[in-house]
Amino acid sequence: MAKGLPGGEIEAPLPTDRVTPLGPFAVTGINYAGPLFVKVGNTLKKSYIALFTCATTRAVHLELCLDMSTDKLLLALQRFTGRRGLPNTVYTDNAQTFHAANRELRELCAVLSATKTHQYFAENGIRWKFIAPRAGWWGGWWERMVAMTKRCLRRVLGSSQVNAEGLQTILVGNEAALNSRPITQDDENETSTRTLPHRREADNCSPRPRTCQDRKSD
Repeated sequence: MAKGLPGGEIEAPLPTDRVTPLGPFAVTGINYAGPLFVKVGNTLKKSYIALFTCATTRAVHLELCLDMSTDKLLLALQRFTGRRGLPNTVYTDNAQTFHAANRELRELCAVLSATKTHQYFAENGIRWKFIAPRAGWWGGWWERMVAMTKRCLRRVLGSSQVNAEGLQTILVGNEAALNSRPITQDDENETSTRTLPHRREADNCSPRPRTCQDRKSD
């Protein structure tokens, strides 16, 4: 028995939506991160990040929501689709996972179950899929991006307090940084790396910010 070959764990294949070549954000996962606190006058108010992530390219899109109401989610969806296009399929946590004592989780459950949310998805031909009940690891592909977003925010914000406009600006910068992260090494040039496909397309069609090196060469 001691001479027997060690057994190997057989990994299940990834879901089809994760490996089928599609356009950026054709299959999108949505989740909330937070709460964060923004300055409103002399007081602090809770706010949340609506995170949209592509299932195939792992790109992210971040929207600031001042609360977790249905209207705020739909507004964030409209801003997302206006800039990224309509997704074919949207994945979210299963509503059963939000039946906890935490008030924010109960609010999110109510938002995802609202009639207005279902109507928006139906009118735009978007398939809405929940992950399996009590299987939070199925949402690991967006939870990973939530963790990376929080890590970026901690490094940028620290203990600083900013207003909603300042926080939205920081989120856009974090979004650009996450979408510029190297994915793999370039086979043709060993010293360069490939970034996200949709980011490379954006670099080709929009001017990049001028750097100090650019100004010296002028």
